[in-house]
Order: sequence, then structure tokens, then C-alpha cells
Amino acid sequence: MTKILPKKSLGQYWLIDKEASEAIIKVAKLAPYDKVLEIGPGKGALTKKMIRKAAKVVAVEKDESLARILKKQLMAEEGTIVLSEKLEVVTGDILDIDLPKLIKKERLVPYKIIANIPYYITGKLLRILTAVNPSPSFIVLLIQKEVAERVCASAGKMNRLAIAMQLFGEVQVEKTIKRNSFFPPPEVDSAILSIRPHSPSISIQQREKIMRLVRIGFSSPRKTLFNNLLAGLGKFQKNLIRETFSRLGLSFTVRAQELSLEQWKKIARVL
Repeated sequence: MTKILPKKSLGQYWLIDKEASEAIIKVAKLAPYDKVLEIGPGKGALTKKMIRKAAKVVAVEKDESLARILKKQLMAEEGTIVLSEKLEVVTGDILDIDLPKLIKKERLVPYKIIANIPYYITGKLLRILTAVNPSPSFIVLLIQKEVAERVCASAGKMNRLAIAMQLFGEVQVEKTIKRNSFFPPPEVDSAILSIRPHSPSISIQQREKIMRLVRIGFSSPRKTLFNNLLAGLGKFQKNLIRETFSRLGLSFTVRAQELSLEQWKKIARVL
């Protein structure tokens, strides 16, 4: 490929470890009939492997210089024109693209999402991917290890991101990827995170209702959940909040991070 260096401004860390690439593909369990939305293909380390296994890959690349040459270079390396029918490279910022429109245009449904995500957009992108309609059937992300572990946190260490992601689907850290698997090496290790949407799924409206309460519950981490809800919902709701805690067997001194996902769901049903 024409020599192009990673751009720090775009958070580019290119995956150069073949074993790491294979691990991601293995987790994705791609079949010949699968369609894939890839985010940030970069130099195509994952793209090359996916087009050999899947029916179609739509790769969204923000870097115009990379997007311009990616398909031509992969076709040259693979030595086949068939690739042109299996790969579509879309130039654009995944945070701004109309994903439902793109999915419909490319006839991707059902589809999987596979991505090596720039660290600085992780939170925003996770929110977008869990809200897109139609939902993907499976998501495999290579993200900062610390964030992946936060997403998979259990009761006692829950956070807003963990609750949001676990409301959407079953999350699991599949494998740690060392920093020297990238060029240039980032300052931290990464991890492969898999997300399998719940079936039947919780609607976006239901999830947002729960998350409104979660945001209130976490608004002041040093305060108890009861006091945060009282401040956020208003003192006129005090009796209802008190009754809800008693009905669910919750201590009035419990803090938001101590609740399980099921407890948040139960609170949302009442409040």
C-alpha cells in the first residue's frame, strides 16, 4: 500500500499482529452468508480477513486518503475482481453518518459490526451502536482494555456505561490484546469485547427510561441512591421512592453502583 502514516489526530493505531486479527475474526464467527459493517478499517488488516469469510463488508473510513486506496490495494493483494462485489468502502465519520440509511442502502440486514475503535470516540460510538435501528445481530469491538472491563462490571462496581451496555445485550471480554500489537503502540492494552443483543430486546424507549433514572442515581456518587433520586425526581415523590425501596428490599443507604441490572429494571417499572 502507498506509504501512509497513522494520524494521531484521528486516534489511528493500526493493528499489525496477525494473531490478534485472527482472534477478532474467530470471536465474530463469520459465515459465508454474513454481512458486516466495519468501522475504521485503516489499512485493512481485518477487512482482508473478513472478505474471505463473509458475503459482504461495508467499511466506513473517516480518513479520505485511506478510503481512496483501500479497495484498490486489497484487490491487488487478493488478485481477484470478485472482491469488488464483496467490499464497499464508505468515506465518512461514523459519528455523523446516518447509519439506518446506510444499512438500508447497502442491504445489510441482518448484519454484524466489527471495529477497531479509536479510543477517543469509544463512549459516543457505543451509544450510537446500541441505539441504531435495525440492531446488529452481533458486535465485536477492539477497545481500550480498561473500558471493556468497565462495560462488563457487575453489581458493586456498576457504572452508567456498564448498565447501558448490559441493558442492550450480553457483554463479554474475550481476549486481551497487548499494546505492541499496534503501530504505533498505544500507551495501554486493548481487549476484544463481544456484545450479543438481548432477544427479545428491550426497546430503545424502555432503555432510555431506565437510563434517565440511572443518570439521576449516579448524579452525586458520594450520596446515597435514595437522596439522589429524591433530588432528581423532586421531594413530592418522596413517599413513592420510599415505598419503592421498601417493596424491593433496598437499603436507604445503598449507592447507585451497588445495584444490579435487574434492580434498576424493577425501580424503573415503579418510578
